[in-house]
Amino acid sequence: MFRVSARTVLQLGAELISSDAVAFYELIKNAFDAGSKRVAVRVVERLPFEKIAELKELLRSVVEMPVRSKASQEAVRKVQDGISASTLKTAPEIGEYLQRVEDTRTPAALLSLLDEGSSIEFSDTGEGMSLKELNDVYLTIGTSSRLKTRAARVGKPENGRPVLGEKGIGRLSAMRLGMRLEVRTAKKGESKWNLLSIDWRAFAEDQDALIESVHIEPVHGPEKNRDEQGTRILISALNSAWSEDKLCQIAVSELSKLMDPFTETTVFPIAVYFNKAKVQIPPFNHLLFDHAHATVRATFTIDPGGHPVLRGQVKYLLERKEKTFVLDGANLKSSAGVESIDTLRTLGPFSMEAYWYNRRILEEITGIGDREQVKELIEAWSGGLMMFRDGFRVAPYGGPNDDWLKLDHHALKGQAFKVNRSQIIGKVDITSDDNPRLIDQTNREGLRDNSEKNGLQTLLLHILHGQLRDFLQKVDKSNRKPVTFGELEGRVESEERSLNQTLARLRAIAKEFDDLDIAPIERALRESIKQIERTMTDAKELAEQYDQDRSQVIHLAGLGMMVEHVAHELVRTTEHTLRTLSDMLARNLPADAKTHLSNVESQLVSLRKRLTLLDPHTTSGRQVKEQVPLVATVSDILRGHEAQFVRHGIKATVVSAPPKTECTLKIVRGMFIQVIENLISNSVYWLKQQSDLESDFSPAISITVRTAEKEILFSDNGPGIDPADREDVFRPFFTRKPPGKGKGLGLYISRQIAEYHGASLDLTATKDRHRGRHHTFILDLSGAKK
Repeated sequence: MFRVSARTVLQLGAELISSDAVAFYELIKNAFDAGSKRVAVRVVERLPFEKIAELKELLRSVVEMPVRSKASQEAVRKVQDGISASTLKTAPEIGEYLQRVEDTRTPAALLSLLDEGSSIEFSDTGEGMSLKELNDVYLTIGTSSRLKTRAARVGKPENGRPVLGEKGIGRLSAMRLGMRLEVRTAKKGESKWNLLSIDWRAFAEDQDALIESVHIEPVHGPEKNRDEQGTRILISALNSAWSEDKLCQIAVSELSKLMDPFTETTVFPIAVYFNKAKVQIPPFNHLLFDHAHATVRATFTIDPGGHPVLRGQVKYLLERKEKTFVLDGANLKSSAGVESIDTLRTLGPFSMEAYWYNRRILEEITGIGDREQVKELIEAWSGGLMMFRDGFRVAPYGGPNDDWLKLDHHALKGQAFKVNRSQIIGKVDITSDDNPRLIDQTNREGLRDNSEKNGLQTLLLHILHGQLRDFLQKVDKSNRKPVTFGELEGRVESEERSLNQTLARLRAIAKEFDDLDIAPIERALRESIKQIERTMTDAKELAEQYDQDRSQVIHLAGLGMMVEHVAHELVRTTEHTLRTLSDMLARNLPADAKTHLSNVESQLVSLRKRLTLLDPHTTSGRQVKEQVPLVATVSDILRGHEAQFVRHGIKATVVSAPPKTECTLKIVRGMFIQVIENLISNSVYWLKQQSDLESDFSPAISITVRTAEKEILFSDNGPGIDPADREDVFRPFFTRKPPGKGKGLGLYISRQIAEYHGASLDLTATKDRHRGRHHTFILDLSGAKK
């Protein structure tokens, strides 16, 4: 049996409940778990916090003195006067409190009354606790009572509401708020209230003492009506100052989000009071959702066959465009970034919805207010995705200081700061029954780290960035109509003609009149000049866009040159190592040593083949066009991947059509190799994803060189490409891989290389029969420039 010290109890209270808002959450959720229909929270401030501390300090200086001593009596009178002068007359029952203060004659009694100078009360009409439960359950830290209740309700919807608590530590929330706790509780049918009083300061007197040495025992209290039930938790000797402003702030920023604000109905009413005044918990104004610029909704389910599926819809309401998406199998596994599809099965079903706002174009909304008021409402509720389990918030996700999905990090890394936390109001819904592996951290600050939580985070990020942001950018780009230089030249010529005509008219009129007012004509001239300036501005923007794109290509080319340089150095090192190994193998060595060295030699030979293909210094002229035999070059590339193919069980073949024919073209050999390497890299990744799903899967890559047509068909039997992504896969930064696994540049660069040669790279229109997905790329070199 473990024995716990008083210090441990105090540390638990301080560390497990990290904020006043979390303490409120836990105590309110306890009322919900007790089956109450509502909960009332009353914060009472009879005396200012600072005044209480000041008067207590005065009493502590005399508390050890005889009660009838002059110093003690003077201190009592001074404190009584101080209380009388400082009490807030708006506090409830203030007359009765002041009478008790006046009747008190000892410093110890006054200290106790000063504890009552401010208090927080949570009251409910739930099932309550018996004396035995108060002793065995409430006084036991870490009890599994809620877990047992939850387990008993699993699969039994007739039992009503879910159980929110799970660890039995919510009662430590009282310690977070104040040092004195009084519990009054009873079950229906009992004749008396059950009472429990705890002063946590008793644990601080000797922190090394064992907890058993602090005597705490619940007792029977006054009689009650047998129909009454419920619990009242009164916390006093508060640890911090409370004010109506502080309570209002918690109500607005925390309690308003405690329960799912996206629904129209209130699941569990909460009444909050400061002294006698009711504090409003503002409801969310759903009119804001009707004016979102874009939305995304998605559901993650496990189908009857045990296969996880993610389905969703993105609506770009501003542009009246929408799309649906479905991810399953290898594509879903990759998007979730999980090692095994089993992780997604144990993750369990969830749903999400998010509303996106372009803050630059916000407008007045009738029913909310002007543009600034709309902006303020978005700022109050944005922050990314909040999480709700069984309709109650899992803090701090989606809060003002929490970026659990790293939305801002990925938005900043993207091409535009789009779909960041300040633009998103959203949520993800989970349940205790469907998502048992998503467990709160002990301190109630989010979920525990595990593979299921990581899979959920990665999927949600994919939905917001891989689906929502990608679609917004795609639509915006398609709506932009770039002006060509030809169009600009035409406009400039037109304006010049207009200017010349105006000048001619001016000259003709000037001949007829001596005192000509040419101001209107001058204005027309100036307007024409401005129009020309605007036209030239468009030309500059086009030039800047061209320079930006060109800079991107140059940057990528620089990266390629770096790889080539490293490859060259590695070739030299590998050649030297192979020569050394050859000399060593020629010596009289033990059989085991020769075997190991032979294995190393074999691996280095394979590495040399691949490095030789990358090293531009092994070809004459580096990046210049030369006669390249396509079939032979592709065969060399595949041989360089033999070890990788063996490691992943991939069967890779290259054939010519017609058989035993060759096609030689004048192209940049290194660039051609890069295209094939990119296609291989993609295939190996997706074939591995498919292999992880199907134990009997036989991954294969098939390359056919049509020598007469000067075409290369590159196919694999992996998960394939969704027809909706047929063109998108060639866009820069488009990827279906999880963060850190791919940058979405391989196919984009490959197509640019093809176009550089006057060739093309596309997906064929052919789809597989079963899933309707594309599996074959075609590199058409028939138009390759000489």
